[in-house]
Amino acid sequence: HNTNQIGPSAQTNSISIASELTKTNNETISASIIYPWMKKLHVKNLVQSTDGTETYKRIRTAYTRSQILELEKEFHFKKYLNRRRRIEIARTLMLTERQVKV
Repeated sequence: HNTNQIGPSAQTNSISIASELTKTNNETISASIIYPWMKKLHVKNLVQSTDGTETYKRIRTAYTRSQILELEKEFHFKKYLNRRRRIEIARTLMLTERQVKV
C-alpha cells in the first residue's frame, strides 16, 4: 500500500493553511508603516563651480547618532565586514548596503 498519498481532508487542510499564510503576509505588507524619511528622495544639490558652470552634487547623507554609534561599535570589533554582516547591519540600521561599507 502506498503511504505517499494524501487524503482529501489533509489536502483541504494544507490548502486552507496556505491561504491563511498568504492572507497574513498580504495583511502584513498592507499594514506596513511608511515613515516620512522613507518618502525622502535623494535630491541633487545645484552647485556652481569656479569656472561658472553649474553641476549637480548629491547631498551628503546625515546619519543619526544611534546609527553612528552602531557603525563605530562594529568597526571597533572588526575593521572589515563580510557581505552577510554588512547586509545584516544595513537592515538593522535602515541603511543601504553601500552606506554600511565601513
